Amino acid sequence: MDKVTTLAHPNIALVKYWGKRDEQLNLPAVGSISVTLDELQTRTTIEKLIGKCQDEIIFNDVIADEKEAEKIRKYIDLFREKSNEKIYLKVATSNNFPTSAGLASSASGFAALAKGLSEIFELKLNAQELSRIARLGSGSAARSIFGGYVQLHKGILPSGEDCFAEQILTADDFPLKTIIAITDKTPKKVSSRKGMKESQQTSPYYNSWVESSDNDLLVMKKAIIEKDFFTIAEISIQSCLKMHSVMMTTQPPLIYWNSKTFAIIEQVLKMYNEKFPVFFTIDAGPQVKIFTFEGEEKKIIENLKNLNLIDEHFVIGIGKGIETIED
Repeated sequence: MDKVTTLAHPNIALVKYWGKRDEQLNLPAVGSISVTLDELQTRTTIEKLIGKCQDEIIFNDVIADEKEAEKIRKYIDLFREKSNEKIYLKVATSNNFPTSAGLASSASGFAALAKGLSEIFELKLNAQELSRIARLGSGSAARSIFGGYVQLHKGILPSGEDCFAEQILTADDFPLKTIIAITDKTPKKVSSRKGMKESQQTSPYYNSWVESSDNDLLVMKKAIIEKDFFTIAEISIQSCLKMHSVMMTTQPPLIYWNSKTFAIIEQVLKMYNEKFPVFFTIDAGPQVKIFTFEGEEKKIIENLKNLNLIDEHFVIGIGKGIETIED
């Protein structure tokens, strides 16, 4: 195969991961559970270069800077080594949503890249193998291989062979709607990778965060299988707030939120405490992801708009996993 195009979707973790047990192999310190989003997507086209001795990397129609390009070239090297084939590639990737702004662009980006590279190099990797190798690019990319509700196992083996994601439920099994409230499109100042390392080294709450995660995963998985919305909501909110407590007690503090983020949280919690079917979660960025049942999203959006808390937003369903498309 000389050319391939893949599509992948970002995912939003309901039970969060923050921190690594092995930085070189990108092994998470804790497991995680996420939902894959529909509509938001990364599209990646990979083609072989003839007579070239270096990969060409293009992000959103712009030649990547050397730092970003080198990161992708090193990732491609994994596939060159695995296939024992010394070819060079043109990689053109684009997102239809803001990049590096707390919307999991690295998850969809490396998932799409892993799938495309596995086909270009004709490795015939299955979904579990794809998940493991996507993880080497971005921890959350392991989950974007799959659609619906997905669990990433932290594993215990030093090799990372038991650290991969698997699907819990499909997108159609338990359809929810996600409102993504955009509060700032500016790329975050501290990357997740750097932030995790600083938290692990300096936050006094980090060890407690790790110790509490296993129970969150057990309760969340059971709640998803049973489609228990309010237990999903309770665990998601707590996991989010615990992770951001670790971030905020990092030295120097990692405060990804802005004033609108706080205000949206306050309003969503007010509705949640009144037993309205809604909850929020937030990753390493200022955007708020709000979950509810189909048909209820209009009331939430109207409430937030009346308070002048959101200008731009997306309403998105739960999406499918990685796919290869015809150009």
